[in-house]
Amino acid sequence: MAAPPAQNFGPQPNFNNIMQNLNAVMNEVTLIPNIPLVGQGNVIIQLLQQLQLEVQNIQRGLQNVQRDVQNVQQDLQNVQRDVQNVQQDLQNVQQDLQNVQRHVQGIVREQSLLPTKLFNSGAREHEPLVYPPGVGVAHPPLPLNRRELAQMTAKVTVIVASKIILTDG
Repeated sequence: MAAPPAQNFGPQPNFNNIMQNLNAVMNEVTLIPNIPLVGQGNVIIQLLQQLQLEVQNIQRGLQNVQRDVQNVQQDLQNVQRDVQNVQQDLQNVQQDLQNVQRHVQGIVREQSLLPTKLFNSGAREHEPLVYPPGVGVAHPPLPLNRRELAQMTAKVTVIVASKIILTDG
């Protein structure tokens, strides 16, 4: 099975790089309290702490996005597997239909011979036998009536039956 065409979404973000860079920013932000305070230093510290919280929220959001991307990738793999299973099921159904068609053809073939078989089974001893269309009586010599049929050996009977499509052999 050919893989489904890949959708081109363009370049994708590298979440690992984003996480590493945010970690580096977080490390630097934690050093800000070491800066000597000037004037309203407490306000600056509060703003930096809020900034630190925002960065942590962004990190959590990116982790959630990364998890969502992984879930979507897993879902896509599941869909691809399901498509393969459906294709296999379709192939099995097609094979089953072909088997049914062969079986029906055999039944139709057998049904088309039924009138001939019924006539011959009810024919009297000297009455001429009827053969399916296309069966030549002269090659090999086929019995002309039930009396001749009764006098045939088992080996010759099998050969004759195969020539007139009364058996699969």
